[in-house]
Amino acid sequence: MDNIFALWTRGIESERGFWTRWFETKGLEWPDDYTERVRAQRELDPWLQKILRESAVDAPVSNGKPRFRVLDVGAGPLSKIGNFMPDADLEVVAADPLAFIYSDLVDRHGINPGVRTQFAPAEDLSVFFTPSSFDLVHCSNALDHSFEPLRGIIEMLRVVKVGGTIILGHARNEAENEKYEGFHQHNFDVDDGRFIIWNKKERVVVEHELPVEFEIQNTMNNHYVTNRIVKRSEFRDRDDCRRRDERLRKIYEQVIRAMSDR
Repeated sequence: MDNIFALWTRGIESERGFWTRWFETKGLEWPDDYTERVRAQRELDPWLQKILRESAVDAPVSNGKPRFRVLDVGAGPLSKIGNFMPDADLEVVAADPLAFIYSDLVDRHGINPGVRTQFAPAEDLSVFFTPSSFDLVHCSNALDHSFEPLRGIIEMLRVVKVGGTIILGHARNEAENEKYEGFHQHNFDVDDGRFIIWNKKERVVVEHELPVEFEIQNTMNNHYVTNRIVKRSEFRDRDDCRRRDERLRKIYEQVIRAMSDR
């Protein structure tokens, strides 16, 4: 069986090269993106604000304002969703498995990010963050670059609160478009209203694999797949040490195999 983790690690240098050029040129062909991302304070995306207000009706109050906590998964070197709301006490946490590389690039270019990206792979978010501790989890153009995206979705469900929302947004079938090079090993698609993750070897209907109660809306617009998942029940194995031990063994195996394949 192919070691998907080993295939994923081969894309790291390509990713490092892209972001190095992005910083050096101040955005490559996307200068407006660079200008927005380097701002220390930016208002949270209005659509995400709306979702927070709709889904977190029982949010705790701090200094007369509702308190929200948002996780941006696969945020890259500088999260682009924003980090404050004028009428709420908002905490945004940015996570990415390449955080160490990104932190070096940010510091080297003298940028003081409003939210510094911290290390946490999508596949093991509950190891790094308290389960059921976020009101909203966001991931854009990143989960299809992970080595185990379905597990990433399940981990997002672990760290979002019951009643909280996960927002995914990805280009349709990017692995096919990129010829399965580097991080591009998985395709996201919508087929007959269902969320599909597939590649040359497998095809998964996400709705059939999620181990908690949920509601999901899948849309596609201009070859861009958007998924909105609301968590409706808690995991039965929320604090299961055996589950964590099995995952640790699997990670060790994947890492050693990846190193052996080089």
